[in-house]
Amino acid sequence: MRYDELDSDEKLIINGYRQLAKSEKQAVLASKQSLKNWLQTTLSSIWNKVSSFFDDFWNWFKGAVTPKGKFHQVWVEHNEVDENGTTGMKIHAKFDVDNVKDIPCGAAVYFHYSSGEKLKDFNNSYRTTAGQVSVGKDFTPAYEGSIYNDFEIFMPSSELHLGNGKYDLKFDIRLYVKGGDFFAESNWVYFTYG
Repeated sequence: MRYDELDSDEKLIINGYRQLAKSEKQAVLASKQSLKNWLQTTLSSIWNKVSSFFDDFWNWFKGAVTPKGKFHQVWVEHNEVDENGTTGMKIHAKFDVDNVKDIPCGAAVYFHYSSGEKLKDFNNSYRTTAGQVSVGKDFTPAYEGSIYNDFEIFMPSSELHLGNGKYDLKFDIRLYVKGGDFFAESNWVYFTYG
C-alpha cells in the first residue's frame, strides 16, 4: 500500500515511527511485544483501535515501514565514456523505491569477473571496506513511491585495475538505507572490458 492511500491514523503511525532514532526503530521492530509497548506508551489512541486485531496490525506495520525497491532495467555505456576529463563507464538504472521518503539511501555497484571472482582494489579508492572494486552514489527519495528512470553512476576505467586485453566482467547494483541493510538488488549485468 502506498503512503498516499493510508488513512490519517495509519499516517500518524508511520510518521511517528520515522521520527525515531535508528536504534529506537530497531527496538520497535524487534518483536510484536516491542511494537505493542511503543503503541501503548506513545500512540495510545491508536493502540485502543488496533489492540483487538494486533497480529494483523503487526504484519501490516512491518510491511508499511520496511524499505522496498525493484530494478526494472540496468544498462551500461562503457569503453571511452568521458566525464570531467576521466575515461570510464556510465551505469544507468531504472528502479522504484517505497517506504524511504526523505530517508538518505545509496546505490552501490559491485564488480566481479564473469566467473564470480571479485575484482580487487589496489589504491584504496572505489572500493568496499573489504577491498572489492565498487562505486556508489547517494540519493534521498522526495516522494513515497519514487521512480528513478535513469539513475547514473560513473566508474573510471582506471579504477577497475585491469591491464591491457579483454576481460569478461559483471556487476550488480544494490540499494540500501544509509547505515542500514540492502533492500533491493539488480540482476547481473555482463560486459566485456578492453
